[in-house]
Amino acid sequence: MNDEILLSYIEQHPELYSKSNPYYKYIEIKRGLWELIGKEMNMSGELCLRRWSALRDRYSRELRKSIAPPGSGVYMHIRILEKNIVRSI
Repeated sequence: MNDEILLSYIEQHPELYSKSNPYYKYIEIKRGLWELIGKEMNMSGELCLRRWSALRDRYSRELRKSIAPPGSGVYMHIRILEKNIVRSI
């Protein structure tokens, strides 16, 4: 699975990660989006969701530790989370 591609699909749908989005709380909408992303990635939506959760959790842990950001392109894509995670730390 290419994390950068996955994150680019997720970035297009803030209702999957932004609690300020009015559609964030609608599980059925999010489930449909995960299935759509899964089809684009040629895998199940559930697998995409699990990978997203792992990436989000890792990013959150590293942000809390104030570790210097990795130099990968994945970091730049996942920064969309920063404003949504910082409030909860």
